[in-house]
Amino acid sequence: MDWVDKRERVKRHIVHNILEITRFTPTSNPVKIVVLGASDKRYIEIHRNIFREVIKMDPEMTTFDIDTHHLAGEEGIVQHDVTKPFPSSFDIVFSHSLLKFIEPERQVAVLRNSHNSLKTNGLAMHILHCVDTPRRWQYKVDADKMVSKLAEENIPCKKIVLDIDNGTEVLVTQKGR
Repeated sequence: MDWVDKRERVKRHIVHNILEITRFTPTSNPVKIVVLGASDKRYIEIHRNIFREVIKMDPEMTTFDIDTHHLAGEEGIVQHDVTKPFPSSFDIVFSHSLLKFIEPERQVAVLRNSHNSLKTNGLAMHILHCVDTPRRWQYKVDADKMVSKLAEENIPCKKIVLDIDNGTEVLVTQKGR
């Protein structure tokens, strides 16, 4: 089993758990989902399949990435800096290990933009993996600090801790009814 296959299993398990914990039920058809970043073009179809399976509907998928060359030829790819406001609204915003590639002072902007782009009843989930020492090209993500900063802006965000993949934290924000 290669790395992408392993990540697919982990992502599926996390998404299923978060949707169950939050009791998220899509209210749009199609369900508009944006994925923030994709390190490998194989993830584009993997994300589509995970959400199709978990929400039991055919999603309308978009992937934002600051550099789209590595995703060339895939459907729904949009070049966009996620630290800037999103150009449209979504039912679900999803990121997996994205925040560790964004400077700490800009990480909260991603969460704010995610929340602001949500449709009514929408859900944003940002998966973090518990890493004490990031690699030299990565940044530490302080989930508790993110929750506090968003609270100062009246954006409800909670940290959900899952016992998956050696410890996983997920920052979740939902747009109220």
